[in-house]
Amino acid sequence: MATLHEPWPATVVTAVAGVLGDTTHGLTGREIGQPLAVVKVPDVDGGNKRDRLAGALLAQQARQGASNCVIAFIKVAMSPVRYVQQPHTFSRRQDDLNEVLVHVGLRVNDQGQVARGPAAATLSEAARQASSLRAELRRRSTHPEVLRYCTLEILAKNPFHAGLEAVKSVADRLRTLRPGPGRGAAGRRGAHAGPGNGPGGHQRERHGARAG
Repeated sequence: MATLHEPWPATVVTAVAGVLGDTTHGLTGREIGQPLAVVKVPDVDGGNKRDRLAGALLAQQARQGASNCVIAFIKVAMSPVRYVQQPHTFSRRQDDLNEVLVHVGLRVNDQGQVARGPAAATLSEAARQASSLRAELRRRSTHPEVLRYCTLEILAKNPFHAGLEAVKSVADRLRTLRPGPGRGAAGRRGAHAGPGNGPGGHQRERHGARAG
């Protein structure tokens, strides 16, 4: 008989559903339905993918009195073979799930299995324990533009190249924000700086007229 694992707090199950049902980076509606069927969790209606998945997992957990269904769903959804063509998607979801699972002392390993891991009680601890550079950068309120430039390097767990891309992002951002030629106060001054129009120009003209 399979070991029954203690139910997870509803907040944790909902957060897992938030990662896997994310509108932009989560599973599609079909990709949610397939694993639910595989692990024999009845599907439910929901206003969006996140609510649908959370509702199904929470209802099954309540019926079984155990978190086995949630663990089973994560294992199926995070099976590495699903990500052969999208390894960065696996890394992103793994990192995001680990930020959640660290609150129950678990993690998703590189084999897509739910394994024992360090536990955390605060968001700061969760970011550190999740061993995710992206999580740590978010914890430090890194500007979204920096994260956008180095996402692939972060997900590939290459901090050196992530740092290089972050530096380049700052330079590119400064170039975007800097006024071009003829714009801004300096540009306006330059545009009018003809002979006699610079500082003291009128005085020089008057002096020249008297001298003549």
